[in-house]
Amino acid sequence: MKTIRLISVFIILFNFIPVCAFAVNNIKNSPAFEIFIKMEKHTFNINESLVLNVNIKNKSATRKTFKIYDAVYTSFRPVVYDMSGREAETLVAYRLKNKSISETIKNSGSRVINLAQNEAFSHSIDIKNIYRIEPEREYRVKVLFSPDAEDQNIHVSTNQLTFIMLQSGDTGKSGISRISSFTSPARELTPLEIVLLFLKAEKDRNWDNYFKYMDIEKYIKAYPDYVKIYDQAVTADNIEKKENIVIEFVNFLKKERSDYIISYLVQNELKSSENNSYVEVLVKRFAVRSPVYYNYRYLLEKYDNLWLITDVQVTVAKGQRL
Repeated sequence: MKTIRLISVFIILFNFIPVCAFAVNNIKNSPAFEIFIKMEKHTFNINESLVLNVNIKNKSATRKTFKIYDAVYTSFRPVVYDMSGREAETLVAYRLKNKSISETIKNSGSRVINLAQNEAFSHSIDIKNIYRIEPEREYRVKVLFSPDAEDQNIHVSTNQLTFIMLQSGDTGKSGISRISSFTSPARELTPLEIVLLFLKAEKDRNWDNYFKYMDIEKYIKAYPDYVKIYDQAVTADNIEKKENIVIEFVNFLKKERSDYIISYLVQNELKSSENNSYVEVLVKRFAVRSPVYYNYRYLLEKYDNLWLITDVQVTVAKGQRL
């Protein structure tokens, strides 16, 4: 019982860490605004920007407005803390000088954002500009949003995210990752090599590597059970629903399969353009009576010096064997 009580106390304290990292006057969980945050991935290279996207949606039945200021860390305030609950070292000038937000916004430009019902506004922040992030340490982030920093009413994001920044050359640890620098800049991997690494990751159940080789938001459209609901979430600009669908899809891909990969053989590589390439693979999968063979046709697209899998077509291979 003591252990359970201690865990409960820790959870309560843990949930309050983001909003207690510095003093605020009034925290509201108003239904008027829904604040949802997203990062493109969980794992970042030390040379990359740590871009956090903040989505503000008007959930009320009437038109709503809010004022945002040009001064850094006033209207949108990410709170970053490590897994022990310690806030990361701030780089924000007014916080380092112990100045208030009121003092900071006196000479700052501002603008008013007007949102109709269900309309949304997005804002991007590079966390590296406001916090000193140490490599190889995992962090959590939430966002505090002020509809008007002058009165300092605070709304807390409905979700929190985790991220980690790795030393140059590391390949990532977990999450839905797309790392642009996991290969040496002196030599990019070919589409064929990417597919071989991708299949090896599935065969070895190495999910840390598996998701690095795909563009998850495009790859999901190769699966009929997910493409319709995903496209509906995109059309409705429902970021939270879209994120939940992606997470569900990732869990589906990671699920233990009875028809696991036994072996595979690349049969063809066709570069259809500078930025598009097809790789065809014969894959042998386990079945109770006898193995089943499939033809996989992967589409890869080029992102800077990195090829990523964006689509796949699968058919039963007739008369083909490894």
